[in-house]
Amino acid sequence: MAGRVVSAFSQAMFSYGLPPTTRLAIALSGGPDSMALAALLSAWHAEVSPDLPPPPALIVDHGLRPESGREAAAVAATAAALGLAPRVLAVDWRGVAPRGGATQTAARAARYSLLLAACRSSACSGLLTAHHADDQEETFLLRLLHGSGLRGLACMAPLSPWPLASDTRHRAPATHAPPPLLLRPLLSVHKAELLDFGAAMGIPHVTDPTNATPAYQRNRLRALLGGAGPEVHGALQALQRACSRVAREARERGDAALDAASVAGERRPGTPSDPAARRLHAPTLAAAAGPCLPAALSMLLQRASHGRFPPPSAAVDALAARLGREGKLVGSWTGGGCIVRPVPGSQGRLIDCAPQGPAQA
Repeated sequence: MAGRVVSAFSQAMFSYGLPPTTRLAIALSGGPDSMALAALLSAWHAEVSPDLPPPPALIVDHGLRPESGREAAAVAATAAALGLAPRVLAVDWRGVAPRGGATQTAARAARYSLLLAACRSSACSGLLTAHHADDQEETFLLRLLHGSGLRGLACMAPLSPWPLASDTRHRAPATHAPPPLLLRPLLSVHKAELLDFGAAMGIPHVTDPTNATPAYQRNRLRALLGGAGPEVHGALQALQRACSRVAREARERGDAALDAASVAGERRPGTPSDPAARRLHAPTLAAAAGPCLPAALSMLLQRASHGRFPPPSAAVDALAARLGREGKLVGSWTGGGCIVRPVPGSQGRLIDCAPQGPAQA
């Protein structure tokens, strides 16, 4: 079992094609998954990049439980013992900690903001996270239940750009340094394998009780999937992989269509500094995208709204229906965090897409 985990991790790392001089960091929660990843990264670093400083182990203390500070210190000690460079990042809630159903969303936004700033200050080009095969199944079901389109159902990629931040309260400060890549080298490994690996290696870990509370939908799905047989898991994995493959093909054609339809040098008046605010020739977009028009519109809305995730499929389908086959917008359309307007005098063939402001919400 341990050998398969090491092999899967190594194959993923080699597949990224990163030079040995690439500085990497790890997001370390202290749970069994991330502690197993910490051990794997430490061994990888010693073998592949021994001349580089130890990889930073970034430990976010959300401060939402009384014991979180003590746990963060313990995780830092274990990371140091593994040969990593621990760094505890404390979330500043500015006196207003989230409560109820908004807790996980707010904590994630704050966490990624701190991780981004820490990676940039450490000159790290990549951040490893311990998402695994079980996480992928849960994410697929969650997005299916929430009406995600094809792009959302593709779920997590082994290597992806840094997610866009939609929560400005915890957004990292602007900088010219590019954000790091997100590396998920354990997506082919199941949690049970990571638990066995950690136990065999004698790696201590902490347990967050909020990961088991039924108050959160992901936890309820996790409990449900825990009792499913191998046929169910195999079917979910096959469906997710198929969605990922088709989404990749649709994304490529949709991207090309957006490029072809962009009106050079044009920006929506009032937003000249926002590269996401775009003016498009709608008939060209519809013709170039063809059946991949929903994918093109999904990318357009996500980029314009600075969304962390693709917009709901209902919003994308509604905009596609408004444009029609000819690519003509009659009247303004609002959805997916954006407002799309026809340019006056263009008979709906030129459209402006920009983030939906507070006054328009």
